[in-house]
Amino acid sequence: MLVPTIVMGSLAIILLFIGYQKGGGEHILGL
Repeated sequence: MLVPTIVMGSLAIILLFIGYQKGGGEHILGL
């Protein structure tokens, strides 16, 4: 059960990083 959690966490971090690079990141986090 630990591996899927790590994979999902990595994907989330990568997506957040890409979103931050493209458009600032605030929209992605919804803050």
